[in-house]
Amino acid sequence: MKDIVLENICWSFIGATYTNSDEFRVALLKYQLEGFEENLLDEICILERMIEIEYWTYENDNQVDRKIIIEADNGISLSVVELLYKLHNLVVEDMEEIDHHFFQGLIPLKSSRKSGVRGYEIWQGS
Repeated sequence: MKDIVLENICWSFIGATYTNSDEFRVALLKYQLEGFEENLLDEICILERMIEIEYWTYENDNQVDRKIIIEADNGISLSVVELLYKLHNLVVEDMEEIDHHFFQGLIPLKSSRKSGVRGYEIWQGS
């Protein structure tokens, strides 16, 4: 399989949206496996100012593909917690009712994207 970004992070896209990244950080830390190092959440995981993320969900019993854009607050890069906080809030409503709502990493897509924005696909597990 291709290089997977953040495959060592455990998360489930269920529940409500979070009002701030500090609140999300607490929930994310509680969800991790024993031995996870908190300082990893502050590490830069993507050195891009903006990325496009693809995922799938269901609409009226039909599987549909969706795309979202995530922009870095600092205009340069995304940390683990910033990326997952924004990702959760953007996809939670679409994934809450499907079996494949577990985050298993981001799979990089081909670099020749028309928009010039680097693309990733959520590796959704059940």
